[in-house]
Amino acid sequence: MRMSAGVLRSTRGDSIIGNHLALAVHMEDGPWLADVGFGDGLREPVPLTPGAIEQFGLHYRLELRDDGYWRLHNHEHGGAADFDFRYERAEEARLNELCTWLQTSEESQFVRTLICQRFRPDRIEVLRGRVRRTVTPDGAREWLLQDVDEFQREVRETFELHIEVNHLWQHVVAQHEKVFGPSN
Repeated sequence: MRMSAGVLRSTRGDSIIGNHLALAVHMEDGPWLADVGFGDGLREPVPLTPGAIEQFGLHYRLELRDDGYWRLHNHEHGGAADFDFRYERAEEARLNELCTWLQTSEESQFVRTLICQRFRPDRIEVLRGRVRRTVTPDGAREWLLQDVDEFQREVRETFELHIEVNHLWQHVVAQHEKVFGPSN
């Protein structure tokens, strides 16, 4: 079953519900949450029951809140801290509206910033604009890409995307400076 979820509803409120799609899969032992679309979140389905979750050495938690929402707490090095959802069918019109906004609005982080994420057996690799990040059970290591050659190499070697991205570099740098200020 498709469910409307809200990434960071914990800080942004109910208006954010529908900015994420979560799935409930009905099994003989009850419903399971299947959500591999939450960036650096879960990799495998989990039973829809409150409690701690460990996957590949990273720790998550599923909580049923007093307001009827479920909250998935991401691991401590996650890009987004959590998302909330109700165990009910999605409001498809709202999902469509927010999906379109996320894909087309100049205000959307997915329009403003290049984002690549890849799960490996022992780590999660992330590229957000110029910022490269590797997450392991031992922690996160982060660094700033310095030039177009390093950018192209990371896209090809780390993320195995065999596409030309050199033309994006100036935009990536400009967006980074817009958000974080000039880099040295």
